[in-house]
Amino acid sequence: MSKKKTTAVGATVLSALVAGGVAFTPVATAQEPVQDSAFALGAEGLLNVSKIPHVQGEGKDHLVYTELPPGDQAILSAGVFNAAADDGFASASTADVGVNLPAAPLINASLIKAECVDGEARTSLVDLQVGTEKIAIDQLKPNTEIIPDPLQGIARLTLNKQVENEDGSTTVTAIAVDLLNSTQTLDISQATCAMSDEGDDEEPTDPTEPTDPTEPTEPTDPGDGNNGGDDDNGDDDNGADDGDEAGDDGKAPKPTPQPGNLEVTG
Repeated sequence: MSKKKTTAVGATVLSALVAGGVAFTPVATAQEPVQDSAFALGAEGLLNVSKIPHVQGEGKDHLVYTELPPGDQAILSAGVFNAAADDGFASASTADVGVNLPAAPLINASLIKAECVDGEARTSLVDLQVGTEKIAIDQLKPNTEIIPDPLQGIARLTLNKQVENEDGSTTVTAIAVDLLNSTQTLDISQATCAMSDEGDDEEPTDPTEPTDPTEPTEPTDPGDGNNGGDDDNGDDDNGADDGDEAGDDGKAPKPTPQPGNLEVTG
């Protein structure tokens, strides 16, 4: 396509977007923190389309048949929009898609799907076609950029567009359309996810130290062996009086005479 013709086509596209009653400047939106989320369609430029249907955190939503902008000059139409998100998971799909850029061939597909699971992203495209040219999709690699001949100088398509975000999550866009050097962008089926909380490994706890074995009980002192019990003074007498003790020289003590009454016989 010649440069002169490309310029004319570009002017026609811009005129059509403006004629659709679309604002000239993008709508300013506050930047949201990246989290598990999904949407089926979003557009920025002369045609601004809020992310629809848009799910963040947890949930799912869908729309049935939509034309944007509504009316005879619709730029995009789709049979079904789906979006779903959960912890560590996000999915967006668009079925029966038609992108009708003025003075450019129709871009259509039976299914455009993006899915992200625990930070791993993938894209599914079924029956993608630009005008009469079917786009072969074999082992689609991330960030595959194509510019079919009918779109030379008008638009470029990035298939399976993947971005690693600063917070560790991954964003995958099944088809990103860049029209006239980003004058208009269109994202079809986008999903963002990070690792699920359940997938985090818990730190192992320290093993419990074994308790010291119980110390054996000290044996009790053997009994006194009095077998007769203590006397009134608590001494062990075995039922008999204590004898005199030996002297310091080891000799037996002299017996102490005891008085007695002896009977005298004549």
